[in-house]
Amino acid sequence: LEELFDDVGEDYPVINAIRELRKLNKYMDTYVQGLRDLVVEDGRIHGVFNLHGTETGRLSSSDPNMQNIPRDAAIKNLFVAADGFKLVQLDYSQAELRVLAYLSKDPFLTDVYQSGDDLHDRVATKLYGDAFTKEDRVKAKAVNFGIVYGLGPGSLSKKQKISFSEAKTIIDAWLANAAGAKDWIQKQRNMVHAGELPTTPFGRIRHFVVTYEALNHIQNEYVNFPVQSIASDLTVFSLLEMHQWIIDEGLQDDVFIVINVHDSIILEVRDNAELLARVAKKCKEIMCTVPERYLEDLNIPFKADVEMGYSWGNLEKYDEN
Repeated sequence: LEELFDDVGEDYPVINAIRELRKLNKYMDTYVQGLRDLVVEDGRIHGVFNLHGTETGRLSSSDPNMQNIPRDAAIKNLFVAADGFKLVQLDYSQAELRVLAYLSKDPFLTDVYQSGDDLHDRVATKLYGDAFTKEDRVKAKAVNFGIVYGLGPGSLSKKQKISFSEAKTIIDAWLANAAGAKDWIQKQRNMVHAGELPTTPFGRIRHFVVTYEALNHIQNEYVNFPVQSIASDLTVFSLLEMHQWIIDEGLQDDVFIVINVHDSIILEVRDNAELLARVAKKCKEIMCTVPERYLEDLNIPFKADVEMGYSWGNLEKYDEN
């Protein structure tokens, strides 16, 4: 159905109607009725978080999977803060790309993050010049986030609805501009042939059964694994430090850790302006400084963004001023 929609969807509205119906049915079964059945006496859902639940090293969630809630605000707004509290979300900014910059020591990526520039703007400028368009930036952003997942011209051309040759030109230009990252990626891919296992500074090791048919996929995973795993572990270490800070400050009745979703942490904080500002400042500081303490010779700054709101789907950027 998706391929049919990509090919002739604009001429046949019924195809999109079927897609929308399927999506809404999924939402109703899984995220409305399904989650409602899991609410317990305290009005909450208590999922399970698995430290070793994924091959990539990321934290996973089950019963239910609270890390797979759709971005749709209508679904996220089903989750609200308790009366007298507010949700505070802290989210690493481009954590995986910063990890890639750290591991590869690429001069271009390092300069972008050390100077505090916007990576998507810088890459779009490199690819299209100073007069790049909004659409150009979207393409640059897709490559930035897709490069560690083994993004190829075929996938990029389909996702961005551009020609295969244009997609290949964009990816080749990205790799040429970030030669250090390109070399690191190739080094990781070559480890497969040398029989070396991908590892992380935190001791995670991933094992593979290498077959010819799965070779390209496994090589992509050699690149993806350390980047995803390190970003996830930094978030978990931040969560643990937040938990200890809450205890040390005697805030157990005023601040609660609600959930960890990939590179973000959501807290429930008593709705008091002074307390909210204090928690936001401290927890943001924790997320920004944790990488310095755990990654040797780190020269890439890590940044965290803060949002607040009374429901998960209506969080707004927090103005520290």
